[in-house]
Amino acid sequence: MASPEDLTKLFLTLRDKFTKKQYDHYWQTNPFAGLIPKSMFDNKEGLNPTVINLRHTLPTSYPTDLSALALSSGTGSSCEVTATEVNSGQDTRNYGLKVDAWESPVVCLTDLEFSYQAKEVIRNVEEGLTQYAIRRMADWYRIHNISMVDNKWIQDGAGSIKQFENSNENYDSILVARASVLPSQSGASSTEVILDSSASSSDDAYNGREVHIINETTGAIIESKSITDYVGSSKTATVNTAFTTTPASGNKFRVMTTDLPTNELDWGSLKYGYDELERRGANSFAVGKALGEDIYPLCVGPEIMRKLFASDTDLRETVKYWDPVQNFTSRGINHSVNGFVPNKDSFPIRLDAAGQFIYPSINIAATEGTKNAPNPAYKPTTSSGGSAVYEVATILPREIYECHCRVIDTTRYHKAGFDAINYTAEIDWINNRTFKGSNDQGNKGYFRADWQLAAKPIRPEMGVSLLYKIS
Repeated sequence: MASPEDLTKLFLTLRDKFTKKQYDHYWQTNPFAGLIPKSMFDNKEGLNPTVINLRHTLPTSYPTDLSALALSSGTGSSCEVTATEVNSGQDTRNYGLKVDAWESPVVCLTDLEFSYQAKEVIRNVEEGLTQYAIRRMADWYRIHNISMVDNKWIQDGAGSIKQFENSNENYDSILVARASVLPSQSGASSTEVILDSSASSSDDAYNGREVHIINETTGAIIESKSITDYVGSSKTATVNTAFTTTPASGNKFRVMTTDLPTNELDWGSLKYGYDELERRGANSFAVGKALGEDIYPLCVGPEIMRKLFASDTDLRETVKYWDPVQNFTSRGINHSVNGFVPNKDSFPIRLDAAGQFIYPSINIAATEGTKNAPNPAYKPTTSSGGSAVYEVATILPREIYECHCRVIDTTRYHKAGFDAINYTAEIDWINNRTFKGSNDQGNKGYFRADWQLAAKPIRPEMGVSLLYKIS
């Protein structure tokens, strides 16, 4: 029988065969990794550094009241011109490291010696953890594409968008008015929900809108009602029929506001958005040029990407990038339409009718252990029986935010080791022996992946997170 040392060497040799392929897969499939600058987190800035985003004033009127320069003998008004003071301002935001780790089940190398599928088992365990890390990293970008941009846009009609400004990592402040008094509490009948102080003070503001009881842990909609009348002075919403579910401690109420997306993303809205970005100065942070036009990445789901870009083949322009960023070169993106390059995100963030995130995959039982499967709820409601109603797209000029990775070598801080290759999670095989313990032979071990990342806002006022309806 082979020794534990020989088994470990075989195990690591097989593992190393897959590493480069998986990192290549990461760069090719992550639609955001090449767009966001990366550097090491500076420990000297402290655990929660503060970022100052500088802003300044611009003219607010046309120069129709300028004084004419008068001829004089040298004592005239040309020496007495009053200068307009250009004021500066600043917004401050804190950021900090976020940590995460994953590990595989314990693998017994001796057991694998008797399996003709040893290579497949080894590959599946390590590759599964790597794929988990790749998805987790891409999701890190997806969430920060919402929280690291101040501009939240909602498609509220054909060729029309509403604009909001906040740094939330969701759309709750836009889509949802929370209930402070529930039907099970005193002060409201079984057909009433009293909203909190942030709700509209206008009568009938939420008439026709949905009220949902949500399981706060799972996000599942437990019961839904329609608002038939709303009194702004008392924040009281009356629903069409009495609630049959008594809200529990793990439930919350969501009342959908009047700012819901009503249309799919279209070129009318995007062209308006393009012009808005140009006027804000985003042209200084475009990723390239096409026929003298600034180009921005539109990170969008595959269905809406085909709708927008597939029918405009005669309008495509070859892009000259300022930098041949790995994100575009490895993904084969070399053309633009209407000032945007189509940066496809295969797993865009989707939300249900209550504004809750829907994750694209679930885990189910396999013959042994568990495996992943597509989440049926991630499908659009109207077309295939899912629960997804809204989807998120992102417009990302350069330098919106940065990815800061904390890297610690084995000589620092009590030999705590952390080495993130390519700023992705580093995966290690761990089979430490113990004195008269359960692993004295060194024939058992597991994989572990760790990362510590911080998202540092740079120019959050230039990015856009855009919510639209799926149809």
